[in-house]
Amino acid sequence: MVQILFGMNQFTAIVIGACLVVFYTYLGGMWSVSLTDFFQSISIIVGLVVVIIELNGIKPIWNSISEKPDGFFSFFPESNYHAWTLYLSAWMVVGFGSLPQQDIFQRVMSAKSEKVAIRASYFSSILYLLFAMIPLFLGLHAKSLIPDFDLNSETGQLLIPTMISKFCSPWIQVLFFSALISAILSTASGAILAPSSILSENILKYAFKNMNDKKLLLLSRVSVLIIAGISFVLAVGKPSIYALVEDSGGISLVTLFIPMVFGLMSKRADERSALFSLFVGIGTWLVLEVYGDDMTSHFYGTIASLIAILVGMYLFPKKEKSQVTT
Repeated sequence: MVQILFGMNQFTAIVIGACLVVFYTYLGGMWSVSLTDFFQSISIIVGLVVVIIELNGIKPIWNSISEKPDGFFSFFPESNYHAWTLYLSAWMVVGFGSLPQQDIFQRVMSAKSEKVAIRASYFSSILYLLFAMIPLFLGLHAKSLIPDFDLNSETGQLLIPTMISKFCSPWIQVLFFSALISAILSTASGAILAPSSILSENILKYAFKNMNDKKLLLLSRVSVLIIAGISFVLAVGKPSIYALVEDSGGISLVTLFIPMVFGLMSKRADERSALFSLFVGIGTWLVLEVYGDDMTSHFYGTIASLIAILVGMYLFPKKEKSQVTT
């Protein structure tokens, strides 16, 4: 998007965007991520609303939706096993796979109090559902305005930007792409900070002695640079943002979701059964990704993780802590 706004080549735009995210995440940590997310979210909403106004409001968008062929808005897939497996796998990656991710816990734990965390979670989920509908409507309208656009190609994710470039004024284009950049930066900063915190607090900290707060802060900032470098390499190797999101949610789904649920809901599960579930889940997922159907690997990986934790609870019964009586 920086490339579109400033005429840079693609690699230069990616590097500048990555450096910007790393800069304010490195210096400000969670506080900078929270502040920038707040203003970036406002920018996203304003940009999308202005685009709808530019396209003559919701009526033509609604008319383009009503002209879709029969079955276009079918909520459920075809009635066969493979179609349902693909359907459930997609829902599980987007829904369940997001729950155990560190960026959610990071924001909850940063709240002022428990009540604030709970209320903010409910409020943000409502906002998420409401404002996430806007790009969906725009996407449907864009397909009616550009009917020959190939959604199955590597450039399929550029449908809405292409519509904005063709049918909106230059000022609206600036607002929209500014909002789009805000969305990318907001997601990237949180995604970098979350694993960096785990790397510094849970792993690297124990490799050093006499770790005071000042040294831990430096270690956390170095972790931001390490994670940013790894993320850059992984992002360049993927064909689309959707593929990155799918892998991110899918890995946490097959490894962390089932242990998290049983850890919260069951008193019989302990760390041994959780680790057993984690390794079986990710092992099943990797095997299917390489040798099987990568479209349903998340579904079967989660099922394997569920079976593994049930078996683990039987093989590794939780030891009761002995109570010392005086």
